Amino acid sequence: MPNTKVLVIDDEADILELLKITLSRMGLTVFTAPNLGSAKLELSKNTFKLCLTDMKLPDGDGLELVEYINREYPNTPVAVITAFGTINHAVEALKKGAFDFVTKPLSIDVLRALVINALKLPDQQAEASEDHEKNRLVGESRAVRALNAQLKKLARSQAAVFLNGETGTGKDLVARIIHENSTRRHHRFATLDLATLDPDDMEEEIFGSASQTGLLEKANGGTVFIDNIHLLPNDLQIQLLHAIGYQKITDPKTGQDLHLDVRYITAADKPLEAVLEDGSFRKELYYRLNVIPLAIPPLREREDDIPDLARHLLRVIGREWGKPPCKIEPDALQKLKEWHYPGNIRELRQILERAVTLCEDDRIRASDLMLEEDLSGGSLTSGRRNQSLEEYIENIERAEITKALEKAEGNKTKAAELLGISFRALRYRIKKLGLN
Repeated sequence: MPNTKVLVIDDEADILELLKITLSRMGLTVFTAPNLGSAKLELSKNTFKLCLTDMKLPDGDGLELVEYINREYPNTPVAVITAFGTINHAVEALKKGAFDFVTKPLSIDVLRALVINALKLPDQQAEASEDHEKNRLVGESRAVRALNAQLKKLARSQAAVFLNGETGTGKDLVARIIHENSTRRHHRFATLDLATLDPDDMEEEIFGSASQTGLLEKANGGTVFIDNIHLLPNDLQIQLLHAIGYQKITDPKTGQDLHLDVRYITAADKPLEAVLEDGSFRKELYYRLNVIPLAIPPLREREDDIPDLARHLLRVIGREWGKPPCKIEPDALQKLKEWHYPGNIRELRQILERAVTLCEDDRIRASDLMLEEDLSGGSLTSGRRNQSLEEYIENIERAEITKALEKAEGNKTKAAELLGISFRALRYRIKKLGLN
């Protein structure tokens, strides 16, 4: 990394010396400043690939510098150095646009990982712009334009993100878009939906065991996405909090510390404040995971996006089924815009998959959508009226699992493959839905 300039701002001479030695050994050219005024002067004279600033400065604070750099030098990532007991200050810095933070006493391994990720940002942004459709949500509604703008900003950061949205709104896709636009895009994007697991299996899935690699180890260097995080038992909340705070876990295979470089994205179909009130979710973990809260709009608030979404999903279905995408007629598009979508985008895809199967000459008409009837011949609208959203979705899920089991002649392994889920997830859903 020849001629790569990094600015370090700290009024403690020993910290400055440690950082200068560490960064110089990485081949970087290090500039230092003891206060806010000197930092602004250096920024005006040089172009820096990264700034590292202490939170407490003699003539101001790190938050002020973070805001200044993001406003005046938006292409320069800034990370903050903070004492371990003042993580809330670092969280505030992340909300104001800091790339990441590192705690005192400084871990050289953590610092190096932070620097490497920050220096990848220009290459990451160039690569992301080459694949426009892959790296944004489909649609041009006001809600989606605003969300795409937020996702672009979040991709530059290492901050933990909490996604709040109804079932089927595409929280997993949003998490993947953040990952694909980030400096971590060449590492693993590892996902886990806690709603598909028996609580007794969660520890092994997340932290691993002597015979299984856990989610956090799989994603080292990349991004972890945990859906339905509110279902995590209290004892595992403590373990996850430790893993995030100390950036390490105990390797169950060796008993040694396993250092982690992981970005956390979590989600639930309801705000975490609700589970905070009943005491089932720890406040400390809430503040760690809810650094950047992001609301995912339901499909009923994106009516104008439905035609674009339908065409996009038909292209996806065509690729997956190995056939040209079906065309969709105007009367079918109008019918789709009028539907209420309690299952959101997931339901839209199911409707289109059914239409692709039923339509003639690869053209989908309104009658192919079968929006007037459910599987039993009754109105979906009337069938939904006396059910909660959760009950409605569970009934759809129960029907799909039953259909897959019948098609697989009772073979659960084959049924899981047909459904695109793991055998363990299917076993848990069968138990939860009373299909034993």
